[in-house]
Amino acid sequence: MNLWCDGFGRYGGTVAYMLNGSSGQAWAQVDNAFTLSTANPRTGTHHLRMSDIAGGKEARRVFGAPLTEVFLGFAIYCSALPASESVGSSGLNGVFLAAFRDQANGLQIRLMLGTDGALELRRGVETVIDRSLPVIGAGAYQHIEIYAKAGNGTDGAFEVRVDEVTKLNLTGIDTVSTANVEFSQFAIGFESKQVGISAYPTFDLADYFANDTTADSSACDTWIGDCKSGVIMVNADTAQADFTLSSGVTGYSLLNEKPPVDSSYISTASTTAESDFGLENGPANLSEILTTRPFIRAWKDDAGTCTVAPNIISNGTKGTVSAQPITTAAAYYDSNVPLDPDTGVPFIPAGLNAAGHVVERVS
Repeated sequence: MNLWCDGFGRYGGTVAYMLNGSSGQAWAQVDNAFTLSTANPRTGTHHLRMSDIAGGKEARRVFGAPLTEVFLGFAIYCSALPASESVGSSGLNGVFLAAFRDQANGLQIRLMLGTDGALELRRGVETVIDRSLPVIGAGAYQHIEIYAKAGNGTDGAFEVRVDEVTKLNLTGIDTVSTANVEFSQFAIGFESKQVGISAYPTFDLADYFANDTTADSSACDTWIGDCKSGVIMVNADTAQADFTLSSGVTGYSLLNEKPPVDSSYISTASTTAESDFGLENGPANLSEILTTRPFIRAWKDDAGTCTVAPNIISNGTKGTVSAQPITTAAAYYDSNVPLDPDTGVPFIPAGLNAAGHVVERVS
C-alpha cells in the first residue's frame, strides 16, 4: 500500500512547510542545498531543486515504520552529470540518489550516480555491490523506481528501474550495514567534495512516493511504473458545514491557499464536527488513479484530546480511515484512501472529480 507521496505542490514554495508533520507525513530533514522551485516543474507548479551549496547536503524522509521491503519512486532531471564520484572514507565525494537507512539513521545501502550516468549500489560507505551501464542523462526528467529488501548475508535484494526498464536486479545479497535488519528512512544528497573537485550540477526532483508490500487492492504493493503525484485543492463549500469560519463567508477559500495561510482557517469547539468541500477537477489527461491521500493542515489551541480524520466522500459514502491525534503546532495530516468509497474499486477520473474532501474532528 502507499505509505506517502509528494509532488511538492501544497507547500507553495515554502521549504519550511515540508517539515510540518508527524513521521511519514512530512520530511525529516531538508538542508539548505534544497529549494522549492517553479523553474522546471514536472507536475503542477513546483519541484524540489538540489544545488551545490556549502553547509547543506541532503533531504531525508521516514517511511513510517521499519520495513523489510520497500518501493521508492521519484523523477530526476540532471542539468549535467556530476564530475566526481564517491572514492572512499579517505575523501568522500559524490551524489547519492537514495541512501537507505535504519531507524537510527545508520547507513545501510545507497545508490550513487556515476559521472557517466551509471547507477552504483554500495553497502555502507565503500563496498561496491554492482554498477549498471550508463542510464541517466542530462536535460530531461527520468523516472526511477527502486525495490529494496533488507537482509544479511544472502537474504537481501535490490532492483532499480529507469523509465520502467530494469537496470540493476540483484538477489541473494547483503543489504544491511548496521545491527538493524530494516529500512526506516531514505535520503538524497551529496557528499562533501575533495579539494579541487568542481561543483556538483543542479538536480530537479519530483513526484516522490513510498510503498510497502501490503496489498490493499490499489496496486501500490508492487512496481507501478512512471507516475506523478499531483495535488488538487478544495474549491467549493457544501451543506455539511459544522466548522466555524475565521473570516468571510466561504470555508474553502480559507483552506486552499498555496502556501497555506495559518491565519485563515475553520475551527470548532465541539468534540465532533464535520465540514465537507468540493474538489478541483483533476488534469484533463489524468488516466489512472493509484490512490488518493486527503490531507489537512491542523492544530489544537491547548492541551487535551483532539483527533481528526481527513477523508474522501463519494456519493455520500466516506472512506475508511483512522483518526489521528494532533498537536498545538500547525502540521499536515493525511490519510490513504486507495478505493472509491462509493464503488469499492480504484477511482476513475470522473469519480474523483465528483468526490468531496472531508474535514472531520472525531474526538
